Amino acid sequence: MRLKAADIRRSLVGKSLSDNVHWSFRYNANGTVTGMSMDKQVESRWRLAGDELCETERAQPEACYEVWKRKDEVQLRPRGAGLPVEGTLH
Repeated sequence: MRLKAADIRRSLVGKSLSDNVHWSFRYNANGTVTGMSMDKQVESRWRLAGDELCETERAQPEACYEVWKRKDEVQLRPRGAGLPVEGTLH
């Protein structure tokens, strides 16, 4: 099911999204994302734009996603071209 803005906030804030192997990102209430990717610490920022989750990582352009959820499985589908990001909420 595709999530609306309020559902995205309720589902992600205070939780971690992970592929259970390579990366894990925690969505903090202050708009930051902290975590690990391939054994390196990473930090970015998140915000909601309408019913999309947008993330900005240092010097990279902002990426916005539709958020789809089924139980604890989440899929971030990018606007335009690109492959979805799939993970599990913890």
